[in-house]
Amino acid sequence: MCTYNTKRAFRAITHSHLKSILASAAPNAHFPWKLATQRKVEPLYAEFLKLDDGLRTEIDSILYEICTLAEYPASATTLHIQIQQHGLTPPEDFPEWSIHDKAAWVCLNSDSAWTQAVRFSQVDRISEKMWFLQKLFDDDGGRVEYGDEQFERLKLEISSYIYQEEGRGKYSYIEYFERADQEKEYFFVYLSDYPRSNVQWRGGSEFVRGLDKTAYEIVFVYDRKEKILSLRTTGDRSHKVRLCKIWAKVMRDTVISDADKDKHMFDLSVFSKGGTNLPVDPLSDIREARIILIETDMDGKRGTRRVFGEDDRDVFRQMREELKPEAYATSLARFTTVKIRMQLDPKKYGRSKTQTVTVRLDHCDINSKDPNIQNLIMAALKGWKACA
Repeated sequence: MCTYNTKRAFRAITHSHLKSILASAAPNAHFPWKLATQRKVEPLYAEFLKLDDGLRTEIDSILYEICTLAEYPASATTLHIQIQQHGLTPPEDFPEWSIHDKAAWVCLNSDSAWTQAVRFSQVDRISEKMWFLQKLFDDDGGRVEYGDEQFERLKLEISSYIYQEEGRGKYSYIEYFERADQEKEYFFVYLSDYPRSNVQWRGGSEFVRGLDKTAYEIVFVYDRKEKILSLRTTGDRSHKVRLCKIWAKVMRDTVISDADKDKHMFDLSVFSKGGTNLPVDPLSDIREARIILIETDMDGKRGTRRVFGEDDRDVFRQMREELKPEAYATSLARFTTVKIRMQLDPKKYGRSKTQTVTVRLDHCDINSKDPNIQNLIMAALKGWKACA
C-alpha cells in the first residue's frame, strides 16, 4: 500500500523548506503561500496540478524520496552521519526539527550527502534474510583506492555475463559509496533495459505505471571488517555466486573462499536409481519420505537443464518418458536438485509434521528453524548416503 501523496508531503514539510524545493524545480510557478497554512495546502496543490507533467513528476520524485526516507526510524542517524562526513553546518535549531525537515534540508544543501543518505536508507530497509552472503578468501579487508579501470571492468564483466545469459543489460552503470562509519562499501548496479516498472503515485487522482528512479537491479555490499560480501538481486544461487565471483576478482583480486572450491557437499546420485518413496528408519520420527521434484542437467552444459515435478505421474516415470535416449542420455544426466517431502510423527511435531527439504549439490534448504527437525532431516540424508 502506497503511503505517499503530494498533499501529505506538502503538510509534512515546513513551508520554508517546501518553498525552496518548489522554487528550485519550478522557478516560474507562482504558488499562493499567503492563502496556505501548514495544514491547509489545497491552494498549493491546485497550483501544483497546473504545472506540466514533467515538472510535476520531478517535484513528486523529490518529495517521494524525502517522505520515504523519513518513514524509516534509522534515517535520522544516517542523515546525522552524512552531515558530519560532508562537513555541512545545519542551523542551530536543527536538532528540534522533524525528520521530514531534516531530510529536506540535506536534500537542498548537498546533492552528494542526499544521494548517499537515500541509497543507504533503501538498503537498510532490506531484511537480512534477503541478502546472499559470501566470504572472501585471503583478503586483508583493508581500504582500497579503486581505480577507474576497475569500475569499467566490473561494468563490462557484469554486462557481458547478464547479456550472454538473458539477452539484456548490455550496458550498465555503477554508483559507488563508502560508508566509513561502518567500514562498508556499496556498489549499486543499474542495467540497461531494466524490465521492472512500479506503480507510483504521481500527485493526481490515479496510480500510473512508470520506471523506478532508483531501479538498480544488483547491490553489492562489502564489509571490510568481517570480510564478507553481501549481494542483493534476483535469481538462483548459481547466478548469485557468479556475480560474487566477478566482484571478488575485479575489485579485490581474490576468490570466494567457499564457492570457488566447488565442493559438492551432497551426493545426489544416490537418488538416481529410481523410486520416489525413500526407505525410512522405522525407529526414527520420519514416517514417510517421497521425492517430489528432480532437476537434472548434462554436467552443467547450457540448455540441458530439465525439471520434473510431481503431478499425476511419478517423477522418475516422467523422466524416463520425456528424456529420449537419442537426444538426452538418461544415464549421463546429473542430478542437481532433489526436493523431498517428509511426513513426521504427528503426535510429536503437530503442525510441523510435514517438512519439505530441497537438496542441491552445494547446500540444503530446510524450512524449519527447529534444531531437532533440522538434525532429524540431516540424519535421514546421511542414512541415504546423500552426505557424509
